[in-house]
Amino acid sequence: MSDPLAAFNKGAQPPTSSTTYTIAGILTTVHGLAELPPDAHEVTVLWLLHPRLATAQFMSSLAAASITYWNANRVSLGQPRKGLLAVAFDQRNHGSREVTSLANGAWRDGNPRHAQDMFSSYQGTAHDVSLLITHLGSYLPPTTPPITQNLSLGISLGAHAAWLTLLHDPRIAAGVIIIGTPDYTRLMCQRAMKSRLSDWTQPASAPGSAFIPSPSFPASLAAALRIADPASLLLPPELQALSAPTQAHHIPPPDALVPFPAFEASQREALEHTIKGKAALVLSGGADKLVPPATGRVFIEYLKQAVDPKTGWWREGGFVLDERVYEGVGHEVTPRMAEEAVKWVGEYLAGRVGGQGRGSKI
Repeated sequence: MSDPLAAFNKGAQPPTSSTTYTIAGILTTVHGLAELPPDAHEVTVLWLLHPRLATAQFMSSLAAASITYWNANRVSLGQPRKGLLAVAFDQRNHGSREVTSLANGAWRDGNPRHAQDMFSSYQGTAHDVSLLITHLGSYLPPTTPPITQNLSLGISLGAHAAWLTLLHDPRIAAGVIIIGTPDYTRLMCQRAMKSRLSDWTQPASAPGSAFIPSPSFPASLAAALRIADPASLLLPPELQALSAPTQAHHIPPPDALVPFPAFEASQREALEHTIKGKAALVLSGGADKLVPPATGRVFIEYLKQAVDPKTGWWREGGFVLDERVYEGVGHEVTPRMAEEAVKWVGEYLAGRVGGQGRGSKI
């Protein structure tokens, strides 16, 4: 994979301080301790999750940009006593934690277990975030103000994991999802079709009909998705059918998805238990071929219909969804995307997301 942050890194963000702790056996790098304002009374932690084939170091420029922006604007944004730290660590089977490089490869790289390897890896990363949230405070200097808020920001593989942290840890208040997808089934179906995987192409009379279950996508993986993956967990049955293998290559236009049929109490309850009162910024490249934004379109439109402040059937849930698709952009993070992500984090810290400015965009 090429460097998704290559263009952004050309700006050469001045580095911030970094301190690495070994927490639960994970090398955990905390950025910004030396830059904490002396008058800070509380701290927000931004958890930075790197892409596939990268390491924690990859996120250093975004850590520096986020901390520098916040420290320069916290007073004007009305939060002079709130500090920001950014934390990064190697995802499972990456960097210092790599066990086998093949498990990080795709089907085209010769990895027959690509689907289960990738999902289990980033689901593990989401679990690691929760574990580190629990223990981080006990490793920081005793003079550090208390941690009162946690956000997650992920790129590509890290963005998939950021979706899971947002849904499954009540301590994650908001997430920034950059070139990721909330619908793993649709992503894998699209990738299997493009790879002309034998489990997809056979039988020739009905490609995709035998993909789930198959050795490439076992039934036990589908079961794991139903309790963790955003689309598999939250979409009602009528819309989950749109991610079935025989339909996954077909992305219906948004107007074909609305109005949605009547929703059962179970869907409302699932949303209440996962994303009530939270916020998400979703940034995608319109020309992204590795993680096409179309793979998450059904889920994103479902959320938009649910949380629309005027007509949403679950608008009382207070979830804020800000989706931005950058036309002509591939699987990369342009300087504009990175800068808008950094500013959105600042707006969230200032309490402006959902009530003012761009963060209220649906």
